[in-house]
Amino acid sequence: VGLTIFGPFGLFIISRGNAAGAFCSQVAMGILLSLWGGPLTAWLCESFPPQHRLTSVSIGYDIAHALAGGLSPFIATLLVETVSVSAPSLQYLLLGIVSLVGLFCAPSLVHGNEDIASDAGDLAMTETLPTTEDPEAGVGSKIADKEIS
Repeated sequence: VGLTIFGPFGLFIISRGNAAGAFCSQVAMGILLSLWGGPLTAWLCESFPPQHRLTSVSIGYDIAHALAGGLSPFIATLLVETVSVSAPSLQYLLLGIVSLVGLFCAPSLVHGNEDIASDAGDLAMTETLPTTEDPEAGVGSKIADKEIS
């Protein structure tokens, strides 16, 4: 949401030609991008069952980056030539709206790999070692019932 709102303003500031303003705008957009990118990887990983996670995350992430990142320079150049120097800022707005719509359309996450795996119809992740209660470790904690030799 931050990049969607600040992105057009940031690019407008950069297009004015003031070095200090451009630097501050780049720093602000970098911070907003890192606040978006950090949680994105965790959200993507938790969106898929463990046995399909690598393929599903990499395909979705790479296709999105190829389309958005691959076409952005072409669209930005076209907008600069046909509209104005600050027109590429509309890309932030458009891609931000598409991202928000995608987020609202995505199914809600189930916390914990066991719940995700059972939702996918795979019972392999729910299999556990025999356990016993450890009164020293606290209520509800489990330790493996296996001796280390």
